[in-house]
Amino acid sequence: ELLRFEKESLRSSVDHTTLLFAEGHLSDVQAVSPMPRSLLPVVDQATWLQWNGLFDGLDLDHDNKVSLKELETAGILSPEVSEHLAHIIDPELSGEFTRQGFLEALLRAKGQRRAMQDLN
Repeated sequence: ELLRFEKESLRSSVDHTTLLFAEGHLSDVQAVSPMPRSLLPVVDQATWLQWNGLFDGLDLDHDNKVSLKELETAGILSPEVSEHLAHIIDPELSGEFTRQGFLEALLRAKGQRRAMQDLN
């Protein structure tokens, strides 16, 4: 049930972003200086657990990496979008992304950070 909800949420987010790019809305965005990471709100524990659960659902071989094949098996995204997403999440890897890269990408996308005690 949680994985289905996450699939729909991710699909909706991708569709919305694609629409914004297609309509040219994002080209009008003014550049702003990024906020220091320490000032970002802390991601709540429930969301953090949801993100990790989503990753676990995608990581079929439990190697803490999600490959393009695993993304295709999930049926959430097209192969082309899966490849692009993997490159955005972990650009130094080819055709896959790590749990750390996935979680950091979600934190950036949501404008949040982990609590300091969670980083030790």
